[in-house]
Amino acid sequence: MAKSGPNPKSSPQPLTRDVEMNTLSRIMAKVGQHIELDSVFETALRELCSAFGLDAGCLYIFDESARELKLKAQIGVDSAFLEERKTLKFGEGCAGTALVTKEVFAPTKTETRFICKAEKDFMGQSCLAAIPILSENKVLGVLELFGPASRRITSQESELVEIISKQLAIAITNASTYRDLRFALENTKKLLRATETTTATLEFRTILEYLAKLASELTRVSRTAIALYDQKTKDIELAVTPTPLVDFENRRSPAGPFLQKILEIGQTVAVYDLSDLSDDDPMPMDKESVKSILIVPLRFAGQTLGVLYLDEPNTNHVFTAFEIELAEGIARHAAGAIQNTRSLESNQRALANAEGLLQAAQMIATISDPDLLLNQLAGLAPKLIGTTGSTILLYEHTTDEIQIAVPPDRQIPKDTICKIGDDLFGMVFHQGKTVATGDLSTFPEPLRVSMLRDNVEQVLLTPMHYGAEVVGALILYDVNRRHEFTPEEMSLAEAIAYHAAIGVINARSFSEQRRIAETLQQSFIPTHPPEIPGLEFGFDYRAASEYAFVGGDFYDFLEIDDQLGVYMGDVCGHGIEATSIAAMVKSTLRAFAFEHKSTPVSIVKKTNKVVTKQILDHQFITLNYGVLDLSKRIYKYVSTGHPPPLLIHQKTRFLDVIPQVPLGMEESTAYRQQTAVLPKNSFLLLYTDGLIEARFGDQFFGLQRLLEVARDFRGSDPQALVDFILTKVEDFSDYTLADDIALLAIHVK
Repeated sequence: MAKSGPNPKSSPQPLTRDVEMNTLSRIMAKVGQHIELDSVFETALRELCSAFGLDAGCLYIFDESARELKLKAQIGVDSAFLEERKTLKFGEGCAGTALVTKEVFAPTKTETRFICKAEKDFMGQSCLAAIPILSENKVLGVLELFGPASRRITSQESELVEIISKQLAIAITNASTYRDLRFALENTKKLLRATETTTATLEFRTILEYLAKLASELTRVSRTAIALYDQKTKDIELAVTPTPLVDFENRRSPAGPFLQKILEIGQTVAVYDLSDLSDDDPMPMDKESVKSILIVPLRFAGQTLGVLYLDEPNTNHVFTAFEIELAEGIARHAAGAIQNTRSLESNQRALANAEGLLQAAQMIATISDPDLLLNQLAGLAPKLIGTTGSTILLYEHTTDEIQIAVPPDRQIPKDTICKIGDDLFGMVFHQGKTVATGDLSTFPEPLRVSMLRDNVEQVLLTPMHYGAEVVGALILYDVNRRHEFTPEEMSLAEAIAYHAAIGVINARSFSEQRRIAETLQQSFIPTHPPEIPGLEFGFDYRAASEYAFVGGDFYDFLEIDDQLGVYMGDVCGHGIEATSIAAMVKSTLRAFAFEHKSTPVSIVKKTNKVVTKQILDHQFITLNYGVLDLSKRIYKYVSTGHPPPLLIHQKTRFLDVIPQVPLGMEESTAYRQQTAVLPKNSFLLLYTDGLIEARFGDQFFGLQRLLEVARDFRGSDPQALVDFILTKVEDFSDYTLADDIALLAIHVK
């Protein structure tokens, strides 16, 4: 339904501190529902224009390569104007000016004549403000808001948009990171499929065994072996051998001086005088049985990947030029198989890393509890790096202390505080440098004792950077063995630490908003019922999820002379926005309820007029407001789209409710009042729709099931009745609530 009365967009309300907080919370709650970059842009712009009562706005993103602003989202802007403003250079228009100054630019009347000419020509409006979106003094984009020439951005509105721009910078950075990770993941998958297509379906070592056997047949020798070469460690590792190993311990050995020279030069050598080989040159065959041997490097793209050995036991076999040529042909195929396998393994690692980082980004976007988030990241990091242990520390730079947020073992209490110094360990936090070390002497005592107990020989300390600030560190290590961290592993650890830092900052921000909202909600949900002769009360509130504790359900009691006012309401939505609206409705109801000769219908009508002017078009509140005459037990009530009250007595039934629109839909709604008599020893039950909409699969708990459960209750304690019903609902929904539930029972003795 369309609202009647004055249009809130034509006369914006002045910003108070409470409205400012509610506006900020509402906008960021809406933006936070999206992780796709385009959705973040569109939602931010739409919500900001709505908050300021404006019809038009643009959001530009700064393209560093082109050194210009590019239009990414718009609302209510003329198409001809858009053609002129798809891109903006430095200093061009209000947005280009904000790009240069890195400050909110609100043009004066004089500046408007020159700078906002296009806006006036095409839209009949002016630029009210251009707001740069900054991250570490770097411009990510610019928000541009348009309005009538007579409209000006107030100082309070200017402060608010600056705060919002900072929050948007975080949201845009998170969405950009998610987009880049997803893009990298898709590219890695494509590369992996291409590599798998060009790789033989046989297992890698099966291919090498086949090639070794083929080399034996073509060169007329009975003994062959293939070894892989590690250019970093200068070791060779046997991949295929037909004989018992003699000089190779665990199939791996350093290449001796003679073999090393062959591998570096990359030329085939036929050895007939074994004295050329030193004792340090490993031989995959029994040396006493070797009279001559052909050593063929496995070359690919100018690099030596391994070596092919051929010989005839106890025979001085003279290798012909043709046999050498055939052996080198086999060697090329073997080198190709090795390279394909290494490429495949590298792409598989890259895919696993990309999926891991994407998983980390999703954790940050979906987990708002800081302890749970850090524990999840601490569990993910070792899986990606290939270690067995991890620890996460948080850093407080004002006190130069660390907090052990995720301890290495249970013997260290969580959140243990340790002082750090200007040593190797402290350098990680003071200078923000990644360190791989086996020296544990500078570690805080609890960490040092724990790691020495677990025989940790090498540790990777990775700072958690958020911009220029170090907010903590990720520690990785192996228990009971030394882990030599590669540059690739260090880079991956730094990427994980970066995500952990974003998670810490986001979680801190969420915790603060949640604390404010919980305080607000607790202020309007009663903790103790009134003490009224002849009446007893029971009530409870259950949130939809553990990490979204606050919601829009509310209820309260009002003692008015010899009457009791009682109401139950439900604001659409969840979170701090719904909580703020519930607080506003509650205070409005209370103000009108104590007016002389007020009635339920007059209170609801007056409340609706106030509420309609304060909330947005898509918001509404269902409400059941009633007054109980204590002497006559007459209950007069008004229901605005709320579920019907339940009267529990010998003939348990739902009270009749007239279908009426919720509060906030239409300012002039003519609500009607109803009356019911509450028998002695009866219960009046009020509840929100979260109770009857609790689900198991495709089934709802529903009104009929509520009626049956109420009839099954035996007792006279209203709190026992509330607990009985909530237990049935939780059992039915398998303890997974889709919406908040508020429940209130009054026992009329």
